[in-house]
Amino acid sequence: MPIFLKTALILIQSFNDKWKKNIILKRDIIIITLLTGAYFELILPVFDHRFTNDPIDLLAYSLGSLFFAFFLNKPLNLKVRLNSNF
Repeated sequence: MPIFLKTALILIQSFNDKWKKNIILKRDIIIITLLTGAYFELILPVFDHRFTNDPIDLLAYSLGSLFFAFFLNKPLNLKVRLNSNF
């Protein structure tokens, strides 16, 4: 989930200079997590035998989304990153 959400956030922020300060709302993170979990854990196993239903994966999706929400969901501010001393 963090890779999926961060990639989406970077793509959104890259399209327009006005959108560089955008972040994904917590409500939207919850919705994306629930829809992803439903798709991979409820829908795909019904139609393809290669996929299995594993409730522990829902916990992993949730923990990954929490990690994204607290540590990765930041505005894209290149000026601050380029001027900082590492």
